[in-house]
Amino acid sequence: MNAGAAGFAGAPVTKFVLATSISSSVIVQAAHGFHRRPPAYLHFFTQSFVFRHPGELACGTLLLYYFRLFERQRGSAKHGACTASTLAISYALQTAVSAALSTVLPSGPYGWVFANFIPFTLDVPPAQRFTLFGVPMTDKARHPCLFSKPHLEVCVSVGKLAGSKFNLRLLTCANTT
Repeated sequence: MNAGAAGFAGAPVTKFVLATSISSSVIVQAAHGFHRRPPAYLHFFTQSFVFRHPGELACGTLLLYYFRLFERQRGSAKHGACTASTLAISYALQTAVSAALSTVLPSGPYGWVFANFIPFTLDVPPAQRFTLFGVPMTDKARHPCLFSKPHLEVCVSVGKLAGSKFNLRLLTCANTT
């Protein structure tokens, strides 16, 4: 997966989100490993950034790193506004759905990850084409399968809904150049 220049050159917002996600995920997972609860203020702040399991952290951080190409296309200011808005909308929708269903949804930047699948699907050309049991596919088909746990279906829907607001030009975060 080549996404342009290596590293975080031209992508400070993605660097911040990725560093926050990794550090808060490690802190929360370590606290759970020692059978301690993180402080309440830390839980409120990190709710939108923590991946609960190491496998989700690994896959999620790879996707967050790959999606830095959208920041390079949009510019840091526009991408930062889009990221903050998407995280806020997905957090509000997840809270509303969680209250309506009387269940606790998994935390994490799933809203932002799945919101970025929309421009990824529409704007990024496939790098490889192959057939699987006679069905033509591209390398883009494997990415949504990384988070295929049933409890994440609501998060997937919320993220796609939050992302579609921007990518359908209902709000102004989409790349208009």
